[in-house]
Amino acid sequence: MSLSSLLEQTDIRVRLRQDFPKPRLGARKELLARPLIKRYGLVGTAFDYWLRFRLQRLNPNAQDRSWIAEQDLQMLGGGLAPFCYV
Repeated sequence: MSLSSLLEQTDIRVRLRQDFPKPRLGARKELLARPLIKRYGLVGTAFDYWLRFRLQRLNPNAQDRSWIAEQDLQMLGGGLAPFCYV
């Protein structure tokens, strides 16, 4: 399930608002540090991983599925090397 489709569920949105309070932002200011890369998809994937870790920590009995990185390795014909597991 994608993050977008997950957020379409009302009960999920309510729970996320409880667990992740939205910070109040002040006046708009100029960016102090410009992005170093233009690969915004990579940043989105990193955020998705962080959110999954966070949700699993809050809900240890939750069921998860394979990670994008695992799927990519399988598409390339390789398995997961033993050192990939911590």
